[in-house]
Amino acid sequence: MTNRIWFGVGALVLASCMAQGPSAYPLYPNPEHPRRDDEVGVLNGPIAVLDGQEVADLGQTFALLPGCHSFRLLRTMGDSNMSGAAYVRSLPQQIFALRIEAGHFYSFDATVPQFTAPVGSYRFGFSDRGANGSVIEARYCDPATAPVAPKPGT
Repeated sequence: MTNRIWFGVGALVLASCMAQGPSAYPLYPNPEHPRRDDEVGVLNGPIAVLDGQEVADLGQTFALLPGCHSFRLLRTMGDSNMSGAAYVRSLPQQIFALRIEAGHFYSFDATVPQFTAPVGSYRFGFSDRGANGSVIEARYCDPATAPVAPKPGT
């Protein structure tokens, strides 16, 4: 009986760790001093360059100070399912800029048809989940006001 309880507790701990996902990579001054969740916004998506810094190898989740942040997406994204169907999509290479607020979570959202073919159309956008749980479309801002705008093609 005791082994079953410990197994159940272990499974719950593992599940909670998996649900949280990876922590956000800090892209703010003095990252050795972590900021509280209510001091930073979190941006998640297939990002290549963020505020002029190459970030493709740093994961997909970034902690940022509030303000306007500019970025360019990776060139492609893809996925597969359990039956082996897969797709690869080219992503737009223009510069995006979002207004980041502290305590908010911003994510890249793509809608792809149900594995109809390895190439085709899709829709995408960015959502903003506030601290209260509400979800709205993220607000764009002028990339000229961002810390450093990525240069196209870099």
